[in-house]
Amino acid sequence: GGSTAGARLHAENTAIHNDGDGIFRDSGWTGIHGGTDFDASLILEHEGRDLKENPKSGSYLSLKFQAALPGADFDWQDLTLDASDAFSLGDFTAVGRLHREDAWGDVPFWEVPFLGYRKSLRGLPDKRLRGEAVQCVGLETRWNGPKIWIFPFQPAVFAELGQAGTHGGVWSAEARWAAGAGVRSPLAGGKAVLRVDYGWSAYGSGLYVDFGQAF
Repeated sequence: GGSTAGARLHAENTAIHNDGDGIFRDSGWTGIHGGTDFDASLILEHEGRDLKENPKSGSYLSLKFQAALPGADFDWQDLTLDASDAFSLGDFTAVGRLHREDAWGDVPFWEVPFLGYRKSLRGLPDKRLRGEAVQCVGLETRWNGPKIWIFPFQPAVFAELGQAGTHGGVWSAEARWAAGAGVRSPLAGGKAVLRVDYGWSAYGSGLYVDFGQAF
């Protein structure tokens, strides 16, 4: 537990071949022909959860600022806030989550903030919500009771609301919902979690198999 600060350097060259058809018909997208991304991140974290991989109590806060460095093909910045809090009553654990991300500048399309995938708005397909800014709130309840043979078995239900838009307009953007149910299998004393979720939304549904809790 406690508070930490860290930094990270990232370099990536993305090569994209497109024929100007399909989703690439809109040639106004930044990075449509690929390019070199070179950036640095500053990450501030406060870890107050009892077990970060599978928390039953405690809070978490993360603030990450990411900015392109000289030599990159794209000049952009990103600020991401993640916060969550967990508490338990008997065999049940509830976890609430708040997420906000803003990006500025010449943002390559694969770095545009989004919602709708394995860890946010599960059930909203294809990272559908995108914008200069995205924000969401979520609640998940897990039952820590049953076992299958010797393996812990953690049924869960979840619901989330998210918005996407401009930096100022995201607050008045239409809220999109997603909800669903799943199971988790905590492994190695809870230090690893195999997660299977099925989520629904007004725009479709999806099955997600992943390691780690969504939040």
